[in-house]
Amino acid sequence: MILNTSKNNTFHENVVEFSFKPFLNYLKGSISQDGVLKKVIKSSIEKLNKHFPDSNYNIKPEDLPQYEDLYALVYQLMNSALVDETSFSWGISAPFSYDFIFGTSLISKQLKEIQSSKQVNIIYWEDHKILSEKEVFETLAYNFIVKRIYDIHLFNEMELVICVNKNGTDRYLEFIINDDFVEVEGVFPDIKKIKSEMISKQSVLEFLKKQLPLEKLKFKGFSIIRIEDVTYKVTKEKLHNLFISQDIENKVLLQATESMKSLIGTGGDMDLLFLPILEIDGKLNTDIWRDFDSVLSHILTKYSASFSDFTSFLERHIKNPEIRYHKNENETWYCFENNYIS
Repeated sequence: MILNTSKNNTFHENVVEFSFKPFLNYLKGSISQDGVLKKVIKSSIEKLNKHFPDSNYNIKPEDLPQYEDLYALVYQLMNSALVDETSFSWGISAPFSYDFIFGTSLISKQLKEIQSSKQVNIIYWEDHKILSEKEVFETLAYNFIVKRIYDIHLFNEMELVICVNKNGTDRYLEFIINDDFVEVEGVFPDIKKIKSEMISKQSVLEFLKKQLPLEKLKFKGFSIIRIEDVTYKVTKEKLHNLFISQDIENKVLLQATESMKSLIGTGGDMDLLFLPILEIDGKLNTDIWRDFDSVLSHILTKYSASFSDFTSFLERHIKNPEIRYHKNENETWYCFENNYIS
């Protein structure tokens, strides 16, 4: 389905052209090989050429919605006809843009959830840096050049991650970008001029940002993007980094609390708090909870419990840990055995 019918799509127009030429070149390369889909690919090439009789495969921003049948063709060639579109995230955008033009019903739903959220941050995961829209484009464009022009590949498990805050809980979505149908034109500097002991992806990126302004380049084609929920993966990584730290301070435990909320997807229905438990001479030491006063007070008030109720409960629990599954009208607090995250 068409996801963006706006005629004011301005995705770095001086640098980017939405074009079917790279996709056509890909199909021509595929048809030269024997295969069961050779007739299908040949038919697809003919369909593309009929849409562009003048061999100009570029599409102006205001004309993008008119080519829905070609976007559907790309989808059909790349995916199985048996895929359930309601559970498959897939979309087309201009190169290095998250302004989607066409996509499945699931990716449309995901985009609406992102747009309706009060707080959205785009994070470049390699540096854990929050990016502006301009920085997103620059980061993806230069990474593409490093890979495509200089053939320097550095495995990154995640690249762009969007953090969406909904009902007080962070949710993380990864944008998985396929840039096989993007080409770049320009004059590229010799990376042998880099003054470094070892040419790495990072040294090339820094060199290009100084020597090669994006304004001197032209990117043509389109990107294929999928959105995957990576909340569990990100939160697990956060908790791992927190718990292997040698200095477990109260602020670390507060961060762990927020991470665990994201992991289990709790919003306003569940309260969660990590508290250090310290006994001195058999007595519970509560002085170390000073940094948790506001959070703990909120929870106690919510459940109409006193501080002494809470400490008495903990003292009993330390001596006799147990699991309680059912709510009892006479009970306020519920305890569970320790769970370990592997």
